[in-house]
Amino acid sequence: MKVPKHALYYEQPDLYEIEAKVLSLHPRDDKVLVVLEPSPFFPGKGGQPGDRGWIGNIPIVGYAPIEKRQKDGKSNPFAEEQEESNDTLYPLVEAKSWTEEYPTFLDGSKIVCRVDGKHRQEYREQHTGQHLVSALLKKLLQVDTVSVHFGEQTTTIEVGQESLPEGYRTLIQNEANRKILENPPVRTYWIDKDEYETVSLRRVPQLKGPLRVVEIEGVDRTACSGIHLDSLAPIRLVLILGEERIRGRLRLHLLLGERAIRRLEQAEEILSSLRSICTAGTEDLPNVVKGLQEEVKSLMQRYSYLKKEYFSLKMKELLQTGRELVIAGQRRGTFLCLDLAEGEMEDLRFLEEAFLNQTQGMLLLGLVRKGKEGNTVAFLGAHNLSPIGGNCLSNFDLREVFQEPLKTHGGKGGGNPSRVQGSFPSKELWERFKREIESVLHRSTDHLPHGRNP
Repeated sequence: MKVPKHALYYEQPDLYEIEAKVLSLHPRDDKVLVVLEPSPFFPGKGGQPGDRGWIGNIPIVGYAPIEKRQKDGKSNPFAEEQEESNDTLYPLVEAKSWTEEYPTFLDGSKIVCRVDGKHRQEYREQHTGQHLVSALLKKLLQVDTVSVHFGEQTTTIEVGQESLPEGYRTLIQNEANRKILENPPVRTYWIDKDEYETVSLRRVPQLKGPLRVVEIEGVDRTACSGIHLDSLAPIRLVLILGEERIRGRLRLHLLLGERAIRRLEQAEEILSSLRSICTAGTEDLPNVVKGLQEEVKSLMQRYSYLKKEYFSLKMKELLQTGRELVIAGQRRGTFLCLDLAEGEMEDLRFLEEAFLNQTQGMLLLGLVRKGKEGNTVAFLGAHNLSPIGGNCLSNFDLREVFQEPLKTHGGKGGGNPSRVQGSFPSKELWERFKREIESVLHRSTDHLPHGRNP
């Protein structure tokens, strides 16, 4: 049986620093591929991310295979000498950093290589915990794992169906954590193709060559090329955070090992703060929070009512500053143009309602909204002008009045004939728009964009 040479990450996964020989260097655009003997770096397999680490003082930035052809089109003699499979990956470093640090480095020289042990251990926990959960899903619920992803925040398992029985999270978590306490060993070994049928595997990949088997004693046996723990105890805890449906399947989000412990610590800190703020025990917090939500809802309703009353009273005062709206030589009511500086969108609606209830005419409101990219302006225009039969004013449409000025000054908006709302990317553009609207409203009838005569 052929076992990959110098795979120290399999043979000694807890070895984080060695002195290795640099067999060859291969330029790769702005990077350099470094072939080491032996190599301690796990390049990423079985869905598990590759190691982080350093070759000398230079950080690894990725992994890649050796190119069979050189830039001159000739075959790469080193690639032909390699016994490993064609998809063997080697560490990459930044070319500039390498040449600056080691300008005269020769093939065959030795260099200290260091693996980021914390990063490797985190993903050993994630991968071993994923095997445990997938095995229990299969054993207890007859559910197959179809894909996994080891993210920086959570590990996800996608199962081959879109729903699971009620209470499955408690069932799987409890059994997984019980197995962790039992602490069965985790073993790895290689089998040839002719042994596939004699070794019962949870999942057999479509490969022709030897398989690396990862076995959790009494729990699971599956083919996998990742790095795993030697036993379950270091995982310590399995938490199933939640689920999402995607492509007709269910994706489970897991926290395993150190990630689960950190989440519990964070949760306890939050609960401690909430207990202090609410002067209540943990079990009483849901009812306390629900009561606070209802109280806030009631207060917000009261607040909105009082604001509405305030704006109704304020409108009586504001109408004194309004101008007479004369269109085509006829007095149509009041034209009131206001800037609220800052406020909430419902303020526009309250002022609109107060205006339309107290007078006849047209209202144009602007509200400054602050954001990370600067201030924008939300606007609202409304009128309650009654049609004048037999002339062009019978079809007075704010959409048509605002259409060209909006385009000219970079605004966006829409609505109906008597009400239009939208926004401008800056206060300056809003000011220009206002001036043009005032000018349009006081032009002669022949130039008003009111629509056709009835």
